[in-house]
Amino acid sequence: MRRLDRWNREDEGVALVLVVGLTLVMSLFLIATLNFTLGSSRQVRKHDDWNRSISAADSGIDDLIYRMNQNPDYYLLSDADNDALSGWSRLSGSAESEEEFHYSIDSTEVNGQGRVIVTATGRVDGELRTVEGTLVRRGFLDYLQLTDVFTVDPWVRTDVSYLKQVYAYSCDHRQGSTWNDSTEWSVPRFEYDVFGNINPTAGIVKWGGFGTTVGRIDRATAIAKMRARYGDNGYMSQATVIANGLYCPDYVYSDGQTISGPVHSNDAIKIYGTTPGQPVFGGSTTSSYEGPDNPVWLDESGTSTPSFAEPFGYDIPVAFPPSNRTLIDRTDPGEGGCKYVGPTSIELRANALFIKSPLTPTAGLPAHCVPAGGGVVGGGTVSLLAPAFNGVIYVDSASGACPGAHPIGMPIAGDITTYGCTDGDVFVWGELDGAITIGADHDIVIAHDITYAGDDDLLGLIADSAVWLYHPVDAAGNNLNVTTSSGSRAPYGASQPESTNSTWESPMVNAAIVTLKRSLSLQNYRHGDPLTGTFTLSGAVASPFNGVTAELVNGVVDSGYGTKTLSYDTRLTYLVPPFFIEPDQSAWRQDLWREIDNPPFCVGAETPQVDRCLPA
Repeated sequence: MRRLDRWNREDEGVALVLVVGLTLVMSLFLIATLNFTLGSSRQVRKHDDWNRSISAADSGIDDLIYRMNQNPDYYLLSDADNDALSGWSRLSGSAESEEEFHYSIDSTEVNGQGRVIVTATGRVDGELRTVEGTLVRRGFLDYLQLTDVFTVDPWVRTDVSYLKQVYAYSCDHRQGSTWNDSTEWSVPRFEYDVFGNINPTAGIVKWGGFGTTVGRIDRATAIAKMRARYGDNGYMSQATVIANGLYCPDYVYSDGQTISGPVHSNDAIKIYGTTPGQPVFGGSTTSSYEGPDNPVWLDESGTSTPSFAEPFGYDIPVAFPPSNRTLIDRTDPGEGGCKYVGPTSIELRANALFIKSPLTPTAGLPAHCVPAGGGVVGGGTVSLLAPAFNGVIYVDSASGACPGAHPIGMPIAGDITTYGCTDGDVFVWGELDGAITIGADHDIVIAHDITYAGDDDLLGLIADSAVWLYHPVDAAGNNLNVTTSSGSRAPYGASQPESTNSTWESPMVNAAIVTLKRSLSLQNYRHGDPLTGTFTLSGAVASPFNGVTAELVNGVVDSGYGTKTLSYDTRLTYLVPPFFIEPDQSAWRQDLWREIDNPPFCVGAETPQVDRCLPA
């Protein structure tokens, strides 16, 4: 027993050492675990702050978009009450020193390209992240086809032209398409044909399908003629309107059509389909009809099952401005644009334009706008590379009486199409090597193919009235050749696009087109034999009404181009013709976004908006 007790007494020291050692090891383990946990928490918090800082930066962009939609010119202002411009603005509801943003505005591209660049930095507990956003307005170039009223252009379809409001009421489905024999069908002023006859009798060619005003009469005379012709106290009944073709025929998308791009109408979109999956809509398709809670399209056949790449939706209306006169401001002295007067022909050439505009006064015309060679009368070249040229050409109507013959020889011999000899009309064709916008106070006539020389070329055509595809016809309704073997037919002069007798076959047009009163249509589309080939357009078309390029009788092409192919130029999502026109009151939105390196902090006298640096 003594030996055992001795052994036990000797083990007492060893046990104590083991207990102390194990306690020390456990303590070290707990401390290491605690340190790891605390470190991980700091890393998690730091990572969380890093993520929240980019969210704060995005909030800065949203803040600027809101302010610019309250005031479209906000980017031009110096707003001392906006902390985000000169310092840091804390997000509403965020804790002290958390979730702040700062942004700077670059508006140098707003006039030429229609975009504002915002650089926004978010800060959360010292963590910084910066993003760059491109802000643009919802505009005409967002769509392959954009219409205000979803019907055929009444000025093109009928042979008598009345005020737009009369037709718009009867055909605009937002108004309910109700027939009314009172003021809705009154004619306060109308344009009459060259025969002075207001009755659209078959066989009499009114306006040559062109629609230029030959003469006007006042309200009293108009009502008297209407009363004498139609009775009904100067108004027309529904039956009279239909019998005389004075209504707006429906425009429909139908079987066999593929719409290769985004579409919007402020009116109801009509579809007549009989084949499953037809027609095909390859982009977004929206309407302002009914409302956001009930986006609908109208089924004209009762069995339409169209194919939509994206669900059919509602979008707010796109407001067409009353005129394109804002473009003329870009031709003021010092602005760099070129203003011509009266009928003007423009041939697109390599890095240049060949311009003939006989009614344009040379006095006051900037040097870079004076055609080299024959001047405005004989025609000459205007360089697209001139440093002073801003890319804008505007053709205004000439004042005073007609000087005699049409300045550029239109119409050609035998053509029944009428042209005003002082109207601000543009006749354009050729291959463009550059980026320009052409505006016309009246009409734009695309006289032949318009193509691009390269991938960065871009043409904008903005007519205050209509844009036409050139199609001369004679009084008997026969097609006329646009070119001759002699090579000297107007409007081309000695530089016609073809050297043989020919109509315009398989027209090809590359352009972004806006018409503010009418549509893009084929001149005299109801006359002549069917034309050869397919009408092909790449770009965008915005117009109050739908245009027409062919006449169908019982489903068979009777005249015009029987087929057409329209495709959206996707470059328009990031490229804009110079100073291209915008819709009225269009909203700003974010188009492009990317994360970039954080700017440096401001030093000394540097300021955030001038030096693109961050405030302390």
